[in-house]
Amino acid sequence: MAQQYLGPAMGVVSFSTWSELVEAAAGGLLEESVWCELKEMATPAGTAKKDANLEMARDLASLSVDGGLLIYGVRDRDFEVVGCDTAGLADRIAQVSATRIHPPLSPTIQPALVHPDDDARAVLVVQVPPSPSAPHMVDGSYWGRSSNGKRKLDDAEVRRLLLQRDRGEDAFLSRLTGMEARDPLVDYIEGHPTGNGHIYLVAEPCVPVVRSEEPQGSAALRQGIRPSGWPGTVPDCTYRAFEAS
Repeated sequence: MAQQYLGPAMGVVSFSTWSELVEAAAGGLLEESVWCELKEMATPAGTAKKDANLEMARDLASLSVDGGLLIYGVRDRDFEVVGCDTAGLADRIAQVSATRIHPPLSPTIQPALVHPDDDARAVLVVQVPPSPSAPHMVDGSYWGRSSNGKRKLDDAEVRRLLLQRDRGEDAFLSRLTGMEARDPLVDYIEGHPTGNGHIYLVAEPCVPVVRSEEPQGSAALRQGIRPSGWPGTVPDCTYRAFEAS
């Protein structure tokens, strides 16, 4: 199921069936915007595949700034869900993402939603999360989006995004290196800092997380990220070392 934030007016939407997509289109949720790009087909009639791949790369790169959906099989002029030939399209998207975009992207390609009356037609939903490496370059230009779709970013916008990226990386590194100074166990490590090994790990989501409606406490989260069969003394000691009182 593709869950995606499509702006303050639409919020988080999900598409898991053809009928859900049709209902979303009828309800005005599939208009092209900062967060959504619609394509009737991957290679329009009369368009060379090379040119279509370049257009695909620009679409993907533009969505990587704020995240969004690239949807094949929906007409952008009237937002009708029509479906298209999706044979080999997922592999093509993955290849274009890896070779035509710099730095490369890794979008999430959802299972095709097959037309209920025509197996030859389907809709392919491609989820592009906000990239920590944005902006991304295609054919010598950086791409972003406006309310009307994709566009080239100007120099000022590129500098702002690159500075934002550098600041985020520096802040993460600062949090990681600061763990040692706050570690209450460091004095118990034999021969520190050159003796027994001691590893510090920080894990942070690179993109916004769609939260469950049911709140989860720290105990539930811990149960989900480590096997319950571990010896209690090691994880308990480690978790309590950094847990707020």
